[in-house]
Amino acid sequence: RARDPNFRRAEADSLMAAAVRARGLQKIWSSQHEQGLYDLALAERFGPLDSQASAWRSSAAFYLYANSFFGVVWDQAAIYFSQLCSAGGWDSCSKYATAAMKYGDQLMEANDPCAAIGQYRASLDTRDNDVLRPTADHAEEACQTATTRPPTPTVTITPTFGLPVETLTPTPTTGGP
Repeated sequence: RARDPNFRRAEADSLMAAAVRARGLQKIWSSQHEQGLYDLALAERFGPLDSQASAWRSSAAFYLYANSFFGVVWDQAAIYFSQLCSAGGWDSCSKYATAAMKYGDQLMEANDPCAAIGQYRASLDTRDNDVLRPTADHAEEACQTATTRPPTPTVTITPTFGLPVETLTPTPTTGGP
């Protein structure tokens, strides 16, 4: 290329695209998402990406997006990592379990134990955590206490026998025709 940029250009572009594509996918598969995305962007300059490379690029980009919420906005991190966990990508299940647990903690602090139960259960279903179990049990007890209806007051009627007694008061009369 340095001597003659047009010498067998199509063949050289094809070889460069294949090499950079392979390197990009390898980096994505080894959890080096940013570097892999960069290599796929380079490969795309030499020709269009195939469907497999495009799918892995989208997944890696979504992982980076989900990861941007991790440790900052726990509810969003839980939502996005739950989707990645269902696909089984990278360490997304571990991050989902952590995000769901932390979001459950936030809900408990906000005095919403019933919503926290769902997050704690999701975390425990994803990854067993003996430390979280007592907290989840406490949330269930708090939810049951919060949703228990107060006892309904009972009205007791005291029966009285006989007819009510009415006293008649005479109406004053004025003299008149």
